This record gives sequence, structure tokens and C-alpha cells, in this order.
Amino acid sequence: MKQLITLTAFLLTICSSFSQTNEQDSLIIQLAYQKQDSAKVDTSIQLIKSFYISNDYKKALLYIEQSEKLATILQYHKGSAEIKYYKALVYSQKDDYYNAYDNYSKSLQLFVRLGDSLGIAKVNNSIGLIEIKRGNYNKGLQYSLSAIDIFERRDLKFELGLAYNNLSEAYYNTKQFDKSLSFNLKALQIREQLQDSLGIISSSQNIALLYSIRKENRKAIEYYEKVLTHLDTEKDKVIRGEILSKIGAEYLQFNDIKNATPFLLQGLRLNKSINNNNGILKTYNSLALLNIKLNKVRLAESQLDKAFALIQKDKNDDDLLENYRLRMSIDSIKKDYRRAFNWQSKYHALKDKIEKDKAI
Repeated sequence: MKQLITLTAFLLTICSSFSQTNEQDSLIIQLAYQKQDSAKVDTSIQLIKSFYISNDYKKALLYIEQSEKLATILQYHKGSAEIKYYKALVYSQKDDYYNAYDNYSKSLQLFVRLGDSLGIAKVNNSIGLIEIKRGNYNKGLQYSLSAIDIFERRDLKFELGLAYNNLSEAYYNTKQFDKSLSFNLKALQIREQLQDSLGIISSSQNIALLYSIRKENRKAIEYYEKVLTHLDTEKDKVIRGEILSKIGAEYLQFNDIKNATPFLLQGLRLNKSINNNNGILKTYNSLALLNIKLNKVRLAESQLDKAFALIQKDKNDDDLLENYRLRMSIDSIKKDYRRAFNWQSKYHALKDKIEKDKAI
């Protein structure tokens, strides 16, 4: 099943890495000269946030442990609430939802006690993300929507970016694609303002996918090409290979074979070079469609056979459904209606299975 890309594990750009490293070094020096008071806790929280944003969860947890003790000794409840919030964020990124929920609950209790509406909104938005990850999309929507107004009024870009991504994913999974697109476009705008390459890549892929669903294939190509400009040619080969093939597939949707061909062939070469079976099989399916359009039926059949062999390993129903659809087209062209009917039966049986699985 196609899914939106979530913000979990991508590279940041070199520039943002340098800027974060400089900020972290400055905060570490500042900490060394501060007294054991609430100001030191506040500086620690800034440092923890910086480590969290740069995906350095090990260092974030190290400073969380140290500053949590100090905040408790000082009975600095606002500091404790913030620290527990970031602790929960780190656990959530590690998919440790039990500890994430535990720390969100403790953080929320403190923010409620303090009457801190912003703190409450941050925690609610993060709980919304956990609910969305666990498939409780409507519950997740309620949590994130409750936080949006405060974030927008205060122009809190980091928190807004997280909330917009939460909402876009929840709307996508409840098939509200127009709303999902709207929040992904908002998220992309925030990520660009933050110069967050991680977020730009993720949001651009999501936007491209949603335009593809809406059959706005040229817009999908525009955003897939935007992704390519942010990828490292060496480190991001898997994503690059898949995006090249997706661009080729989008060109095929409006029969631009001239532009589709080089993208699909580049994608196939790159996916083969890194043994990306998922990318290879999707490209073979697309190349088969291209060759059906060129009336090269035998070549198309060969490519579908190669895709089918890989699908058996990956057990991807969506790709298998497309494989059946293309085989149905080939046998109809060959006027082998008995075989075409056989593929049609398999196609509809699998389609019903996919729809039932999605309904669960």
C-alpha cells in the first residue's frame, strides 16, 4: 500500500548540520559556566532540542538525564515538563510508545498544573502522532487539530511543521486526499523556511504522491524532481532510484514515452546496482506498460515475468495487482481472451482482498 513518507530517518544538509553543530558547541560552553539553577536547566533544554532536531538521540538522552535531576532538585516544574516532553519525543522516534506515552502523560500533567497552553498543545500534538502511527487516525486528528491554532497564532515553525505532517498523514490514511495535500503544502513551506532538507524531501515526496493520485501527473513530476535536487548522489541512491522510476511512470500516464524512457532506464540501472528489489520490480512493471504502448508485447511479457518473480519475494499486493492488470492488457491485445479472463479474475480477487485489508 502506498504510504506517505514520515519524518524519521533522512539526512540533513551539510549547511544545516554545520549550523546545528555551532549552536550545540556554543550551548555546551555556556552550560559549563552556569550555576546549578533554573537558567542552566533552560540552556540544557535548548541543547536537548538541538540534538533532537539533528537526530542525535543518544546525546539528547544524556543531557535529558542530567537536566532532569537538576530540575527535580530545584522543583523547577516548567523545566521538568519540557524535559519530559523531549524525553517522550526521543522514545517516540525509537518506537518505544510505552515510555513515550508515560513521559507525555507526566509532561502534560505538569503543563496543566502550570496553566501552560502552549505546553499542553505541544504534548497533544505529539500524542496525536503516536495515535496516527498506531493506526488510530481519527483520534490522532483530534489531538493534532487541538494544537494547530496555538502554534499558528504564535508562529511556532518547528511545532507547526510537526503538526502539519501529523494532519497530512491522518487525512491521507482516512482517504481525505485534498486535505492531506493542503497540509503537506503547508508543511513544505515551513520546512523550506527552516532549511530542513529532511522535511523538504519527505513533504515533496508526499505532495508528488498526492498529485499522482489526483491524476495531476505534471505536478507530481514537478515535486519528484524537487526531491532529486535535495538528494546526495552517493548516500541517497535508494530514494534516487525509486524517484527516477516514479518520474518515468508519471510521464507514461500522459503517453510521453520520449521522456518516460530515459527516467525508467536510469531508475532500473540504479536500482539494480544497489540490489533494490522493490525499485527494480516497480520499474519492470512500468517498462512493461511502456512497451505495451509501443506494441512490443513479447518484451513487455518478459519484463512482467521479471517483476512477478521479485513480487513473490516482497509480497507486495499493489505491485502484483498492477502486474495482473498489465497481463490482462497483453492477452487482450493478443486476442487470447481465455487467458485475459483468467488474469481478470485474479485481478478482481486481489483487488477485493486489498480493499478488505484496508478496511480493517
